[in-house]
Amino acid sequence: MPRHPTPGGAISAGLTSDRPPLLNSKRYDQASQFQVENLLREARRQRGLPDVPVPEVCLLDPDGDVVRHLSGTGHGTLDPAWACYHPELWVTERTYGLLGIVPCAVGAPYAVLVAEELLYAYSAARQRAVVCVAHVTNTMATHGDDFEKGDDNCTHRILAVVDAIAHRWNDPV
Repeated sequence: MPRHPTPGGAISAGLTSDRPPLLNSKRYDQASQFQVENLLREARRQRGLPDVPVPEVCLLDPDGDVVRHLSGTGHGTLDPAWACYHPELWVTERTYGLLGIVPCAVGAPYAVLVAEELLYAYSAARQRAVVCVAHVTNTMATHGDDFEKGDDNCTHRILAVVDAIAHRWNDPV
């Protein structure tokens, strides 16, 4: 494609609009053709997986500590019907049913924030409720060995918070 100087001295690739081509011809008033259900259906078909629903309550485990603890103690199992190609889904039985856990799906603080924003975008687009909880401390890594999370890497505390939310969710006052 020929490149031509513009009045301001910048080089143009022959575009007739100030907008990048990627943003042209969009139909923002129409439903997206990108449907998660279709992608999951096709992934299940291609991989020969059964059509099993994802647990209603799921936890993103950014560093994988919860899954490592649960699998190491025999309380977590890999879900063989998970249709996504990259992250794994682990499940553990709780009093309210199965809890799905996606370990190591995001990393670093910025990536965790991006994942949170994607969850909220999903929530708005699909009219589904999403709760994001972060376990942080103001003193972590400021005094000696205060970065230690304990023998279970805070798994019991994290699961207690998730359990309380799930119980309240399933049995609102």
